[in-house]
Amino acid sequence: MPRFALLLSLAAALVLTACSGPRESAEPEDAPPPRTYRLSEFETFDPSPYAEAPLPEVEIDHDVPKALMDGAIERPAARTASGFRIQVYSSQDRNDADAKVEEVMDWWRQQRTDGDIQEAYPGNPTEPPVYLVFRQPYYRVRVGNFLSRAEAQRFMDLVERQFPKAFILPDKVRVGE
Repeated sequence: MPRFALLLSLAAALVLTACSGPRESAEPEDAPPPRTYRLSEFETFDPSPYAEAPLPEVEIDHDVPKALMDGAIERPAARTASGFRIQVYSSQDRNDADAKVEEVMDWWRQQRTDGDIQEAYPGNPTEPPVYLVFRQPYYRVRVGNFLSRAEAQRFMDLVERQFPKAFILPDKVRVGE
C-alpha cells in the first residue's frame, strides 16, 4: 500500500510539473508588433461588372387592416364580454329558426331606415347583430350586444312592439364593433 501512495504522489508531481508553464514570457520584450494585413493586398475580385439594378418597388397586399399597418387604429378592436342579449324566438326546427332570423334582420333594417335604431341601440352597427344559437334541442334567435341590462331594456321597448314574447337574458356579447 505505501508503494502505491508513493507512485501516486510521483505521478501527481510529474503532471503538475508538466502542466506549469515557464515563468517568463515566450516572446522577447523587443519583438516587433504583429503585422496587420489589408484584404486589398490579396483581393483581385472586381465587382463592378456584376452591378445589378435595384429591385422594383412592389405593393404588398396584407391581410392586416391598413390602420394597424400604419400603427394606429380608428376604433377599439372587438372583444367578447359578459353582457346581455334579447331572445326573440326559440324552436326545435332549424328551418323555422332560419326564417325568423331573416324576419328579424328585415325588421332591423326597416327600423334603421326609420331612424328608431339609432336612438335605442348603442354603436349603430352596419350589419344587424342577430344571432342563431343552438343549445340542444332548441335553436334560439337573439338580438343585440349590450354590456348593461339598462341598455338592453331601452332596446327591449322597441323590440317588444314587433316580437311581444321577447325577453332579456345574460350572454357573452361582442363589443367594440
